Amino acid sequence: MARPREFDTEQAVHGAMLLFWERGYRGTTVGDVQQTLGIGRASLYAAFGDKEGLFLRALGRYRERYSAPSTAALDADGPALDAVRAFFRGLVLRYTDSATPRGCLVTTTVMECAGLGGTIERALARSIATGEAALRRALRRARATGELPEGTDTRALARFLVAAGQGMALMARVTGSRTVVEDVARVALSVLR
Repeated sequence: MARPREFDTEQAVHGAMLLFWERGYRGTTVGDVQQTLGIGRASLYAAFGDKEGLFLRALGRYRERYSAPSTAALDADGPALDAVRAFFRGLVLRYTDSATPRGCLVTTTVMECAGLGGTIERALARSIATGEAALRRALRRARATGELPEGTDTRALARFLVAAGQGMALMARVTGSRTVVEDVARVALSVLR
């Protein structure tokens, strides 16, 4: 008969999300997870399979808690460019919030794991593609309503804005300065005039 789990799985996923966000995927060892969350190795492996399995659950939590609400706001009623500007204001706040690690879990992990292939890289690519698609929908609405010129290449513009957002996360992580991140956002959004 299997012993009952001695920890709250959802709390463990949340704690792991914060740990990976702060230290990165490679910078977080299974021992770090055990020590920080107070979970035995056997229990950790029984619940999540391995470090990659735990990371993928943590990434899913990050998307649910942070990314999905942000990208959903891009589909809100009202002027589309206002939604894009609000999205960027939200990124500034999230990336520099003192209650969470600086920057973005996705950006941090992409910087470490890009080019390695595998499940993690595919999950990160999906996260970025989801943000790009949401921005592109908003930009298409803006073009359709005359907020952007008719010939605007919404795909290229969405990709630029994703790159700017990732750059903002990187700057937040490196500098910790909300002012620096706001400067990047302001200049990036200036292309929408």
